[in-house]
Amino acid sequence: MEERVSKVPVLKTSRALDNLLILSSGESYSLNREQLGCTVLNPDDRIINDELSLINSQDPGQKLEMMFCAGFSAGFKKVVVVTASFDGIENCIKEAFEELNKVQVVLGPTANGRFYLYGMTAFNRDLFYGKPWDSPFLNYQLLLDLSRKRMPFQLLNFMEMDGHIGAA
Repeated sequence: MEERVSKVPVLKTSRALDNLLILSSGESYSLNREQLGCTVLNPDDRIINDELSLINSQDPGQKLEMMFCAGFSAGFKKVVVVTASFDGIENCIKEAFEELNKVQVVLGPTANGRFYLYGMTAFNRDLFYGKPWDSPFLNYQLLLDLSRKRMPFQLLNFMEMDGHIGAA
């Protein structure tokens, strides 16, 4: 049985905007933060590293849960987590925040069956558990769960990615 995260992390950041972008991979991101119109936290930010270190598991679902939980607990209205960097990611991020005005969940799928972007307007813990995070069936399983829960969602454009993408 999977262990649920019991402690909600507290983000020590000012919330000047309603949108939060969390960059979860160790890759280098060169984003124009002013144009994105959101608060941006990256893996080098101490608040992210300190709070994510509370997770005992290496389970990507728990890591994503922690990121979303922290963002919504801090009062953000929309939270987007990006797990990969590539040319054009800024446009995908902008599109995700725009789509979150219409739907509850936005996903950026990859051709290898995973995701490069996750976005939500409300925290839904159940979406993170029991998923095949290291499998090409992640897309299918997550979309099936969203459909069963009747949660409005939008898919962004598919991206061709090499390597391990789709987990936090």
